[in-house]
Amino acid sequence: MEPHLHLNGPLLFSKRIELPAFDHPYHFHPEVEVTFVSESSGTCVVGDHVGAFQQGELYFLGANLPHVFRNTVRPSRGASAEVLHFSRDRMEGFFQGVVDMRGFAQLLERAGRGLIFDRRTSARSALLLCEAREAHGAKRMAAFFELMDVLIKAAPKARALASVGYCPSSGSTGGSERIRRACGFILEEFRGEIPHAEMARRVQMVPAAFSRLFRRTTRKTFTRFVSEVRLGHACRLLRDSDRTVVDIAFDSGFANLSNFNRRFREIMNMTPKDYRNAFCPGA
Repeated sequence: MEPHLHLNGPLLFSKRIELPAFDHPYHFHPEVEVTFVSESSGTCVVGDHVGAFQQGELYFLGANLPHVFRNTVRPSRGASAEVLHFSRDRMEGFFQGVVDMRGFAQLLERAGRGLIFDRRTSARSALLLCEAREAHGAKRMAAFFELMDVLIKAAPKARALASVGYCPSSGSTGGSERIRRACGFILEEFRGEIPHAEMARRVQMVPAAFSRLFRRTTRKTFTRFVSEVRLGHACRLLRDSDRTVVDIAFDSGFANLSNFNRRFREIMNMTPKDYRNAFCPGA
């Protein structure tokens, strides 16, 4: 089984990830990425979007878009995903006459913010991702072209994740590495106290400079980012468990219930109870 298709260099990279838990660092890369979450749920960061991901979802991520998928609770059945990377520039030359080029260009433009597709499209795409990973040569390219055709047709209804106008920071490599380390620490330690000054010290910066770099890179304040990671975890528990709201608040890193309720309404535009009822009516 070949994860790469070579034609004057790697054109496609396809693999199945199977781990006890997703533990990848916050990162970005020049390839476009398609990811189908086969197993587990947790928190995802895509550009300036912080939210929850679920099993059965398909994500389409543009080139150099910072992202990470992390399990905030160790999944009982492990974590798995189908992942495909491809070079936009090199692929465009192969698409002429095979797929709708205008639709492909529009799909890639919207992918700069990250896209999540409906369940029907996700299920169909998962089969094609598996086919592309297992096939060879022309059959592999055929599966890839069919996958792109499915996504192009479904793109108008796909939901963009990062905010309108989001553009990855073009800062220094050192700055990106500092933010990667900071985001990784937050995703691991969000249940505890994360003082701003302590975080700045960890990445060897003075607090004011760290604040500016963090906001320039993530388009969020440090405090907002921490709150959104905590609320992403809380939302998963509200949907998938019958634990009390107060228990969920403390498990998500909030010091008290009133602060949890206030931040939840501020960011989610509803109360925790309303959020739970939206997913589990009558709960």
